Amino acid sequence: MDILSPSRLIILVFLLALGVPGSYVFAHRYAPGVSSTTSGTRLACLTVYWRSEGDKWTFNGLSSTGIHLKKGHCAVDPRVIPYGSVILIPGVGTFLAVDTGRAVTSRRAAQQAGVTSEQKRALVIDLFFNSRRDAEQFAQLGPKFATVTWWAPRCTDSRADQARRQFNAEDWAQLQRLGML
Repeated sequence: MDILSPSRLIILVFLLALGVPGSYVFAHRYAPGVSSTTSGTRLACLTVYWRSEGDKWTFNGLSSTGIHLKKGHCAVDPRVIPYGSVILIPGVGTFLAVDTGRAVTSRRAAQQAGVTSEQKRALVIDLFFNSRRDAEQFAQLGPKFATVTWWAPRCTDSRADQARRQFNAEDWAQLQRLGML
């Protein structure tokens, strides 16, 4: 694992404090315990967001990694699910992990919506929708919790390869430019 020099660490902390897009990528790239070659399965609380909702970056269609948001993208806790991971949500679809946020990393939605102790400890995955109408419709009719499977960017599982084919070359090029692949 790479180690940040003290001067680079200070710059990174400064960028994170300013909320600069892409700074989360580099911060979580050095997070201990996150592997870019593994997969996993966990219970997740599903929440929604859209372009005009949220912080100034989301309002402008940018994720915390600097990738332009579009349908099929989602926000995750990158300490658990690395950026660039493909996430399969049964009955819902396949999503690409490109964003994060405080509500996702704090798991606030799971703690509030969960009934069982397992639900209260669930991950939160925030699904991006192109419109408020679509997001609110999913929030009303879609599942609140689901057992999700993810494949990290360098995972060689054949199911991961199949899931990755659903995303276009632009997504992969942006992730590669950011050093996530």
